[in-house]
Amino acid sequence: MLISDNRGYIASPVYPGESSRLHIVDLTAGVLVKSLAIDRLSEPFAEQDGIVYFGGNTPTAWDSTREQVVWRTDLTQRKGRLLYISPHAVLDATRRRIYLGEYDNSFFVLSSADGAVLGSVDVRRGHTNPARIMGMYGASRLRLARDLLIVGAGDRRLFAYATAAL
Repeated sequence: MLISDNRGYIASPVYPGESSRLHIVDLTAGVLVKSLAIDRLSEPFAEQDGIVYFGGNTPTAWDSTREQVVWRTDLTQRKGRLLYISPHAVLDATRRRIYLGEYDNSFFVLSSADGAVLGSVDVRRGHTNPARIMGMYGASRLRLARDLLIVGAGDRRLFAYATAAL
């Protein structure tokens, strides 16, 4: 769930299929404002200037005024490999970027303007733990602290990246 100003945004999957329901709640009045069916939404993580951003394998920007998808990027697979994107995404409004963690080995940098993949950063870097055969090494948690992106890896390592360099 995302809370922005006096609104709550909740996305919930509708099974079977790829449909989701986006519920918009007026938190001051305590009433449901709208409930819309929108395909392939994951958890909302940020709102800026009327655009609500959703993470997951299909990160999406949705215009709350026009009630339509602005852009959607498919990160389901890359280079023939299925990915699982962490629900913990971050909007860097200053640099107009979105950072999305991937559980296996990396995080992605996307443009918040159009959803283009600007790059990815490998946090695994060949690191393996023999005690964890099926371990997750990727970016499971992301936080923005001033000009640093703090990345918590799945194997409990912690990294800090200068956002200007990403």
